[in-house]
Amino acid sequence: EDGLGRLHGGRGGGSHAAEGGGGATPPEYSGIRVQFGVVPAGGARPAGSEGEFHQWFGEGVYALTGSYGTGAADGATSDMVAVVFADRAAGSAAPPENSNWEASDVREDCVGRLRRAGIPAEVVSVAEQCERCFELGVYEHDATAPWVSRGGRAVLLGDAAHAMAPFLGQGANQAIQDGYCLADRLAAARAGGLAARVMGPLQSYALLRRAPVTALQLESRLLGAMETAGGGAGTLPQFVRDAFFLANGKLGVAAQVFVKGARPWV
Repeated sequence: EDGLGRLHGGRGGGSHAAEGGGGATPPEYSGIRVQFGVVPAGGARPAGSEGEFHQWFGEGVYALTGSYGTGAADGATSDMVAVVFADRAAGSAAPPENSNWEASDVREDCVGRLRRAGIPAEVVSVAEQCERCFELGVYEHDATAPWVSRGGRAVLLGDAAHAMAPFLGQGANQAIQDGYCLADRLAAARAGGLAARVMGPLQSYALLRRAPVTALQLESRLLGAMETAGGGAGTLPQFVRDAFFLANGKLGVAAQVFVKGARPWV
C-alpha cells in the first residue's frame, strides 16, 4: 500500500472499495441475457466471411457471428455466435447464474430462440454446430455511486466501479482509461502539484472519469433496449427499433457513438 491505499477492479461483482463501507453498490441485473456458442473447428459460417462480423436483428433478439483464431499462421480458426435477448419474465429478480450449464441445453434453447425470431439460416447453422455453449445475465454497477472508500485509501476502477451492458464493447477500454487516469493522478500527487494539494488523487480520478463512463453506460443501456425490442413484426417497438438504426446509420451517428467510446477521455 505504501501510504497510497488500495485499488479494486473486476468483472462487476459486489465490490466494495474498503471493508466497512464506501464503494460500489451491489450489481444490478439488467434484464438482458447473452447466450454464447463456439464451433472450435470453424467452417460453420458461409465461405469468405471469416474476416467479417455479421449482425442480425430479429423478434426480441440481436445475434452476432464471427470467426477468430490464428488463421494464416496454422489455419486454426473457430466460429462463434452471441445471441442477446431481454429476459421478459425476470422482473426485478435475476435468475440464478450457473456456470455449469449443459452445453446441449443452452444450444437447443439458442437454436429455438433464433428460429422463433426469424434469424437467417446461416446464424442458426452456427448455433446448431456449437460444441461449447453457455448463458450469462448482464449486470451493471451504478457509476454514480461512490468509488472511493470513506477513509480515502481504497478506490474502484473498471467493472468494479461501472460495469455496463456490452452493447458498445467498452468494458475493457474504459478500464484501461481508468488505470491511465489513476496513474496520472497518483504521479501528480507524488510530484506535489497544486491540483493534488486541492483534491486527493483518488477523488480527482473519480471526478474525471465518472461523467464519461456514466454517459457510456446510459448509451449502452439504450442501445441494448433497441437491439432486443420485441412485440412482433409491424408493431411499434420494432418500428421504433428499425427507424432508430436506419436514421442513425444514414446520419453517421452510430459510428460516432462507437468512436466516442474508443476515444480517450483522460
